[in-house]
Amino acid sequence: MSNLIRNKHGEHYATNRTPPPRNPAVAISQKQRLGVSGSTIWNWYKNGTFPKLIKLSENCITWHATDAEAWAQARIAASLPDHA
Repeated sequence: MSNLIRNKHGEHYATNRTPPPRNPAVAISQKQRLGVSGSTIWNWYKNGTFPKLIKLSENCITWHATDAEAWAQARIAASLPDHA
């Protein structure tokens, strides 16, 4: 099954890639919090490294703030050297 994608010139083409959601307003706070693009968050999610999403509607997704915060804290902790 292919998806119809529009390029920057407004032309449509078919692809087997799953497109990221179109800038859902509820995900903006996560983008700002993490300092990354929506595409990066979507890639993390698709790779199974970001918490499970909540689909509010066909074009609107979000994440539990506590899940995203726990994920970020775990990444920070994993990047620090052991102080044992």
